[in-house]
This record gives sequence, C-alpha cells and structure tokens, in this order.
Amino acid sequence: MGHWLTRSGQIEPCVYQPGLPSRYEVIIPTKRLTDAEVDELHAAGARRSGWLFYTTDCPSCSDCQPLRIDLSTFRLSRSQKRVWKANQDLRVEVGAPKVSARRVELYNLHLNQRGLNTNDQTINSDHYAQWLVESGIQTLEFTYYCEDQLVGVGLVDRGEKDASSVYFYFDSKVSKRSLGTFSVLKEIDWLTQQGSRFHYLGFYNQACKALRYKAAFGPHELLEGIQGEARWQSINGERGSSS
Repeated sequence: MGHWLTRSGQIEPCVYQPGLPSRYEVIIPTKRLTDAEVDELHAAGARRSGWLFYTTDCPSCSDCQPLRIDLSTFRLSRSQKRVWKANQDLRVEVGAPKVSARRVELYNLHLNQRGLNTNDQTINSDHYAQWLVESGIQTLEFTYYCEDQLVGVGLVDRGEKDASSVYFYFDSKVSKRSLGTFSVLKEIDWLTQQGSRFHYLGFYNQACKALRYKAAFGPHELLEGIQGEARWQSINGERGSSS
C-alpha cells in the first residue's frame, strides 16, 4: 500500500455527459510519493490535480476509461504524420513548470474560447501554480513557440518508468495546426527517447467529443472493469478521430 489515503467525493453533475451524476474517489498523499508510487497510481487509472490524485467512482456510469499507450508499439497514423510534419517549424522546450503572465493569460483564453470555463471565473497566478505547477512529484512542462510567441503549454507527470499527460492548452489563433494532436506526438517522441514505458492520456469516453480523440493514438490500452478487478486491455486500430 502506498503512502496515501482515499476519500469518496460528493456526487456532482458530470461535465463529460450532461444529465448524468459523477463522483470521484480522491487520493490524498500522506508524504511525498516515490516515482514507483506515482507509476502505481497511474496504473490504477488515477489522474492528478495539484497535490491530489483521483479516480472515477460514478454511481450510474463507467463510460470514462483510462487510456495508455505502450511506447514500444506506438505507430503514427497517416493524419498524425501530416500533423507532425506541419509543425516542425515550432520550437519546443522541455523543463520545469513555471508561472508567468503569458501562461495564465493563455490558459484563461483557452478555457473561455473552448467553452471549458463552467463557473465563469478567471484563474489567477496563485491558482495556476496550485493546480499545474506545485504537484509534489516530478512534473515537466512542454512549451510550444511560434516565431518566439508562446502558443501552447503541456504538463506531464513522470514516475519511475511511466508518464501521464496532465493538461494541454493553446492559443486558438493557431488552431489549424492541430496542436492538441501534435503535443501528444511530441510527448510520445520525447518520452520514447528517454526510455519510458507507458504514456497515460487520461480518460477516454466514446460518448464525449472532448475525450474521444485520444483513441486515435494507438495501439493503446483501456482500463476495463471495476477497481480491484480492473485489467488493462489492448485495443488495436483507431476508435476515434485524430483531428
């Protein structure tokens, strides 16, 4: 057992499937997690928010399934090869997460322009740091620059052997570049070069457009079943759009 406690969250409206209830099981670290413990949580389908992790524990639905890619078997599709080629002019830097006025501005623009700001609140530098920067584990920031202008930021958590994509936001002015797809491809490429094993992309849900695109990266595996009986199942081929 790792160094953490679990607590069942409150039932709230689901943001992925409106009309359905959702609930998360919150995982609270009791001390700084080791890299091996981070891998253990990711393998159990956990996601991170700030210092906390969480898994789905919805009362009437199990459609959200954690998805991961075995980096040794990943292959680009034709459309992904086009996106990769089209974005080679971008400068990509990898380092420790930072807080800056441009990052906070870009994050808020991303939420508002993509309809993701459900409470109409603007995040400030402190909240940005608490959620994306102060993780308590090994977190990397992938920054994307077009002509020296920051146009995209991706956060990735790393454990001993595996990694998990936490969040990616970008400038809508460059939406034709398909930066969401390119960011996943860049993370996969970088992690493969580092000798990583699995890359976790968060939840997949066939009924939700915002989550459906992840199945275009493959071959991939889905976590199927319930808690202790859950197993990672290999899925061959594409089950969604890569755009």
